[in-house]
Amino acid sequence: HIGKFLFTTKLGMVKVVDGSEFLAAKRTIAATKLGDDDAVLSVQVINPKHSVVIQTANGYFLRFHSSDISEMKKTAIGVRGIKLQKNDVVEAVHLFEEGKETKVLYKEKEISLNRLKQASRGGSGNKQRV
Repeated sequence: HIGKFLFTTKLGMVKVVDGSEFLAAKRTIAATKLGDDDAVLSVQVINPKHSVVIQTANGYFLRFHSSDISEMKKTAIGVRGIKLQKNDVVEAVHLFEEGKETKVLYKEKEISLNRLKQASRGGSGNKQRV
């Protein structure tokens, strides 16, 4: 069993794809569809216990549970992970399990991911003050 992968794009689209979709005889296969001006930012192994935090270049953080992301085929574009402000892009995607203290550095300030407010996928997130 290969597991499931979380795809995230710089314009905030997300999807979970079962790893078996990538078992192919060909050496290269298309892993995702992208909208105009979009690019894959990260592909991570995800499990049902994970929470997801999407971080944007302008300092917005959105936390939601991985179960909020639908499992899709590799040919799908995905669903909106975060609603971006004008001229903002996704900078990082963090996965962590509930109950585990997980911190990231943002502009030299430590942000505790598990202390961020739990929200719904597709929201705008909360701006972190530095």
